[in-house]
Amino acid sequence: MSATPLSPTLADAIGRYCAARDAVSALCAETSDEGFHRAPPDGGWSVAECIEHLLVSGGKMAAKLEPALAAARTAGRLATPAAARAPVRLGWFARFFVQSTGPGKPGRAAPARVRTRPPFDPGDPRARGRTRDAVGADFAALQERLIAIAGAADGLDLAGVKIESVLASWIRVPLGGWFLAIAGHQERHLDQARRALAAIAAAPEGAKA
Repeated sequence: MSATPLSPTLADAIGRYCAARDAVSALCAETSDEGFHRAPPDGGWSVAECIEHLLVSGGKMAAKLEPALAAARTAGRLATPAAARAPVRLGWFARFFVQSTGPGKPGRAAPARVRTRPPFDPGDPRARGRTRDAVGADFAALQERLIAIAGAADGLDLAGVKIESVLASWIRVPLGGWFLAIAGHQERHLDQARRALAAIAAAPEGAKA
């Protein structure tokens, strides 16, 4: 399989996974251990919690996608040559799902608030001994896994093969929609991590302690 997928949807997703990997590497490099784990003054997630949430959710979704891709290829669920080279066409629900899990405008919280349920709650990374280096390395490994999965999906029917969410069986999204949703979800929480750092930097000295 070529390094660059035929599908522009998959190529877009892979490019965004690479950008997220680089963004996390930069966040880890520019943040102290204390700042990495410190919650912002408003009580939101710390940088560590934002990234850990992406590790938990991304790992669960990767484990769901891998066997689904293998099953689809075995079943011959392939796209037509024209469809394989075109952006995936999603229905209204899939478009809504991708948009609702994605980021808001740069520097602002996403307009659609989604409550994080226990299976995806990052908990307290510091209490579990999750260092900045460990979290960063695990995220880089997750991105390589997602890039490989996206590459393996090239040529499949990205609009017709639907996969259940790990959160609720009634949520069924086309394969192409999942790759876009994962990318948008990462961008959403990396933007949240940047806003957390900015809030900590802007807080009065007493509030930073």
